[in-house]
Amino acid sequence: MNIEDLNEYVNEQSIRGKLTRELLGVLSDFQNDKIDASTKKDLCESIEAGFHAEDACVDEQTSKFLRKAVETVCAIL
Repeated sequence: MNIEDLNEYVNEQSIRGKLTRELLGVLSDFQNDKIDASTKKDLCESIEAGFHAEDACVDEQTSKFLRKAVETVCAIL
């Protein structure tokens, strides 16, 4: 997965779209020097933890998507 893959979901009115928008917002803040790499990682992990806490992870496919999306955003330096 890469950022272009994530951009495919950004306009969806689904949980994937919502998660993608949140993750790309964190990435944007990082790229604009509003947050550092450690904060970016913490925020991405918080987004993922919130998803699981809401029991939204019932959909295994979305859960796997989110894990890959978080790894992708966290890998960008």
